[in-house]
Amino acid sequence: MNTAPVLYDRRRLLARRRRAYAAACGRTSVDKAPDFLLHWAVDDMIGRLKMVQRDFPRAAEDMGHTGILAKTLRDASKNRRVTRVEACQTFLNDTPGVDAKVGDEEHLPIPLASQDLIVAPLCLHTANEVTGALIQMR
Repeated sequence: MNTAPVLYDRRRLLARRRRAYAAACGRTSVDKAPDFLLHWAVDDMIGRLKMVQRDFPRAAEDMGHTGILAKTLRDASKNRRVTRVEACQTFLNDTPGVDAKVGDEEHLPIPLASQDLIVAPLCLHTANEVTGALIQMR
């Protein structure tokens, strides 16, 4: 049986994400955190979604780091249910009004066909098996 090669150490990646999150939370304002690239990606994704004529009442954010995309999706539609998936419960604490699940992009804790939209801002490049992650999202 062939298995995908392990390219990224998941424990080390999680440790680095925790350290960055703690550094951002230790600032006087989270707005001063070095997450400009994430904000750019979120703005780009929201702009692209606005062009789509379809509504997505059930959306999920996969490894969204700060949850800004989940919050934006929640606020964009009053009757949209948003779920966040993160690798650690610590990252999920600051998103009220959003369902939270602990998992990772390689093993999504979301039932099959339960979401209309899954967004993964700046995370799939660290998946050991991108194809498998995309198949799960489908």
